Amino acid sequence: MAEITIDYTNVRNPQMKKFLEEQFKDVILSTVDGHDHDGSNSKLITADSAPADGSVTNAKLATDVKVGSLAALTPTANTNVVEAINEVDAHADAANTSVGTLANLTTTAKTDLVVAINEIDTAASAASSVAIAAESAADAATAAVAAKVSLTGVEVLTNKTLTSPTLTTPLIDDTDAGVTITSANQTNASATVTIPDIADAADAFVMADTAQTLTNKTLTSPVINTPNFPDDSVITVGTTTATAETKMTMEFDETTTGIGLRNIGTAAVPQILNASPGATVMVDTINVLHSAGIGDCDDLIGAYKKVAVTGDGDAGLTIVGDAPRAYVGAAAEDTTLASAAYASQPWAKHDGTGAITAMSALSALCDVNTCNFTANTVNAIHAHVEGAATVTGQFDAAHLEVYPDVTSMDSVLHMSVDTGAVVQDAIKVSGAVAANFINVEAASTGVVVAAGSTLAHDPNAVTSDAYLVVKVGAVQYALPLYQIA
Repeated sequence: MAEITIDYTNVRNPQMKKFLEEQFKDVILSTVDGHDHDGSNSKLITADSAPADGSVTNAKLATDVKVGSLAALTPTANTNVVEAINEVDAHADAANTSVGTLANLTTTAKTDLVVAINEIDTAASAASSVAIAAESAADAATAAVAAKVSLTGVEVLTNKTLTSPTLTTPLIDDTDAGVTITSANQTNASATVTIPDIADAADAFVMADTAQTLTNKTLTSPVINTPNFPDDSVITVGTTTATAETKMTMEFDETTTGIGLRNIGTAAVPQILNASPGATVMVDTINVLHSAGIGDCDDLIGAYKKVAVTGDGDAGLTIVGDAPRAYVGAAAEDTTLASAAYASQPWAKHDGTGAITAMSALSALCDVNTCNFTANTVNAIHAHVEGAATVTGQFDAAHLEVYPDVTSMDSVLHMSVDTGAVVQDAIKVSGAVAANFINVEAASTGVVVAAGSTLAHDPNAVTSDAYLVVKVGAVQYALPLYQIA
């Protein structure tokens, strides 16, 4: 049988044409390596062994060369293999035209559309994986933020740093009602509140209306209204520096009604003294150590009180520089006991051998200055006695007592008028007449009681009952005294 010749020039698909030219004819239709057509393992087709027309089925074909049924082809031409292939080739050409030029691809692969598509698919898959991972991370972050922080929710933040935050009515959670911090409107620039270094110590803020105990605080020009000091308090004013100047100033507004008081107890709540505090109870004590050459001190005044009134004044105004009071009991029915009561008891004491110019337990200076004025009375010392009670015992307006250990006293009462001064009376008695002008309870050197003695120069030559010794200059005189019948 002659070799079958097939014209493949009309096959337009290069891959299909190559297959038909190189494999289809030489493998399937080869007389040497071709298919066993007669079932006798003969590679040659003879007239006798040639199958009848239309009798070759897939069962007669080798497994790897089966063509199948033309009727199963999807192209429109399904009765002829060549026509079906040409139809597929035409469709491929049309597809190739719609795809464009491979050289214009932006992918790395530019000669093979499948490779280029695979490259894009790989890149798309990688990008999709990254996008999915990013979306997953974003979702996780969103979920975490949504779980922790919201605009209106109540959350607990940990390890957060807020840089220059604006906090509107912040609430500090104390596991109870909480503490709300507010700020008044700042009328000027934004205020800065600085918390000092507290040196790792547990501390607290000082509040305006909360009772707190303050330690190690220095108050500069403080205004303290109605201070209340606890029991056993010691108030120290000034410093221990030797050259420091210590002042305590108490001022009152000019519109304030009344006077300032320093009270130790009140009438309603008096200071309670249930146990003996010792020999004395002192409110004010001043101890001064002064060394010669350290500084000149003309006036060392332990307590200085000054009341200066200027302006028009008032006719009913009584000015008192110092008004000490001593009360025993508070009402007529009280039975309070006391050993002694002194409204004022100044005490001047001298120890050692140091020289001193003058020393007085009580020194009163009444300076009328140089301007003439009118007054009912002007006294350097004025002892005023009042009250209708009958006093059992010695009751005197003024009592001068000399203790028995005094041995060199010049006089009990010394009246001195300096040269140039004009004084009308050394002693003046006015008002109702006293029962006795002078009461000498016992005879002494100055008062001699000598019954029946006659004094010289007595114009009446009447024997006096006693006489009073008066010394004028260096001469002593006797003033006769006669007993009232």
